This record gives sequence, structure tokens and C-alpha cells, in this order.
Amino acid sequence: MNYVVNVVMVYVDWCQNMVNHLSLSTCQKPLLKF
Repeated sequence: MNYVVNVVMVYVDWCQNMVNHLSLSTCQKPLLKF
């Protein structure tokens, strides 16, 4: 699998966990770094 795709999938999975436990804003904060 492409490395970038793999990283994105891991991030999305982590992001969904954050949404479940905390909030969408927490998930979106790292995106501001890109």
C-alpha cells in the first residue's frame, strides 16, 4: 500500500476515535499543520 494512503487511513481511523470520545474539533486541529 502507498505510504501516504496508509498514513491517511491511520489518521482517519484515529480521527473517528476522537470524534467518538471527544469532539470533531479535536480531530481537525492537526489538519491545520498541513
